[in-house]
Amino acid sequence: MVTLLIEDLRSGVVDSQLAEIKVHLKAAEDSDDGFWADAVDVCNALQASPSRIDGPAKVYTMRARFRQFFMRVDFHDNHHVTPAHLGVSKQRTLNVYVEAPIPQGQLPCRPGYTSDIRRGNDSDSDSDSELSTSHTNTRPQMRVQTRDEQIEALSRINFAAPKGRLSPGSNAGSHKRRRKKLHGHSSAKPAALPIPAQLAETEEERDDAIIKWIKPQVENHPEFLQYMQSKAKLQRVSEVLKQYEIISHMLEQLSGLTTPVDWDGAPGCVVKMDHVLRILNLNSDWAQQCQDTLALVKFYGIDGTRYEDSRVVNMINSTAVPKPNVTDKFLELLQTVDCTFTEDTLGESALLRDDDD
Repeated sequence: MVTLLIEDLRSGVVDSQLAEIKVHLKAAEDSDDGFWADAVDVCNALQASPSRIDGPAKVYTMRARFRQFFMRVDFHDNHHVTPAHLGVSKQRTLNVYVEAPIPQGQLPCRPGYTSDIRRGNDSDSDSDSELSTSHTNTRPQMRVQTRDEQIEALSRINFAAPKGRLSPGSNAGSHKRRRKKLHGHSSAKPAALPIPAQLAETEEERDDAIIKWIKPQVENHPEFLQYMQSKAKLQRVSEVLKQYEIISHMLEQLSGLTTPVDWDGAPGCVVKMDHVLRILNLNSDWAQQCQDTLALVKFYGIDGTRYEDSRVVNMINSTAVPKPNVTDKFLELLQTVDCTFTEDTLGESALLRDDDD
């Protein structure tokens, strides 16, 4: 029996969990090192237990000062693992850490020790003469800085108008000197009018090109990670409504955007709701259910514009353990309430007409 000490970091607050699994252990050559376990055995046992890790997630353990990633869980809760040796302590415990995956197209955050390296470089270069003679110290520092600038510049090409050049002066001069030292590592070029790209022949190819352009904006949306984390478990009605609101905001903000004229396969094409939904693995039926639910909640939910139905409010405020199909049941209740309200309103209108006659 191995005890997994799990720390889930995806929410921004450490969620400490404990799980016990049965896996085959192999004694290490040095008894002080404990045991070895195969990553496949550990993952299969963990994911078959009540303590399973729902996606999206990437999972690792520490071996000395190195992070050893051994499992990833995708949006559909399918886990992916390859054979690897995981170090288990003499007490038969294994520390496991869970992080959110980095959205496609986004660079990982800098490791914590980078700032220490930078400070070390700064302290070693107290004079201009040292900077000019210490070639080995200067090149790594400049390469890191320029790589960040390049990534930032490249990301702006697709999503924003080109920025103006540096104004003449000392800043521009130092910029030129930096480019000279890099011997071609910088790809910055003078701003030029984009050359229109060729439109793909088929609609499917055009849609794929549009999705490729809009996907980073979807995954970098401020609420995208919160949405994906909330999908990893059964949800109460209040949590479902929050999901609906997030997706509704995304669709409103991203639908209608236009791809750049130099975007290969889909130059100057409009982003549609279906493009955003495909990235989220959702379909038009889901979007319709989302739209209908939010509209009816405005009518009959908390502070409803028509009236506040106690049954609707109770389901929204419920803290009971979530049940499957709660979304469908909630929409059915809303539709029943709306149907009753409509019939009563029409009946009253008919009575008023009869009285007038």
